[in-house]
Amino acid sequence: MGITKTIATALLASLALPALAQTRPPHKSHPQSNTADDRAADALKDAESLLQQQQYQQAEEKLRALIATQSENPQAWFDLGFAQSHQGKIAEAINAYKKATQLDPKWFEAQQNLGLALAKSGDLTAAASRTATPRRRSPPRSSRR
Repeated sequence: MGITKTIATALLASLALPALAQTRPPHKSHPQSNTADDRAADALKDAESLLQQQQYQQAEEKLRALIATQSENPQAWFDLGFAQSHQGKIAEAINAYKKATQLDPKWFEAQQNLGLALAKSGDLTAAASRTATPRRRSPPRSSRR
């Protein structure tokens, strides 16, 4: 009964939140020219705009291209999982959310969305473990610009 209650609580909480991807400050890649960083930030903004317009397939395409050049960007992986989950690509969304949580293990929204995707896939035990541990909601102040 405990796992079921935890999953039900997490699902209800997710329904109460706006259906928009949670964003964080732009990811700082390895030192490169500002132009490359600016292009990556613009690509991420474009993809998030598509997510807000519920154009999930187009957002997924943009995010895959971004990840090809910025594979260590947790926000891009999170947004990719968000786009995939809204297209019913639950297994792919789980993989994207797992990558986001590997890159930033304490990111609450990434852990929560991973837990919800796992619940949708039927893996309630793994889902409960992702939603039960308290984590921070946003990056620590020291990592913000």
